[in-house]
Amino acid sequence: MATFTAAPVSDEMRDQAAALSSTLAPIAKIVEGYMELATGTWTADQTSFIFAVLGGFGVGGDPDVEHLKALVVQHIGDPATNPGLRELTPRRAHAIRSLTRQYAAYDADFAPRGLLAEAAGAADIDCPHPSDDR
Repeated sequence: MATFTAAPVSDEMRDQAAALSSTLAPIAKIVEGYMELATGTWTADQTSFIFAVLGGFGVGGDPDVEHLKALVVQHIGDPATNPGLRELTPRRAHAIRSLTRQYAAYDADFAPRGLLAEAAGAADIDCPHPSDDR
């Protein structure tokens, strides 16, 4: 098997990562994971899996990042599970809870899962792809 070296990341990606890393520690960890993905060297099969998981297209019914993100947003947006929201007016807390519940409910319908699902299929060496005929 050939050995590959990842290309350097763009200035835009590096700047975005730096800006986000200087915020909350858990966000910095998420950024660190994304940057590790961006700078890693991956086989075609690993790339397919990465696209599938990041795109919200669970592999074989496996969980996916988009669904987890929606559940986390819903959890953080509920005053019952995030005491910090209790210092807001009840009307604001209710609005946040409602919006984050909507986000979680709509995640499956509106997340652009199809694009990365198609990219995952194209990266899967064992899977026929329409571009093979070109």
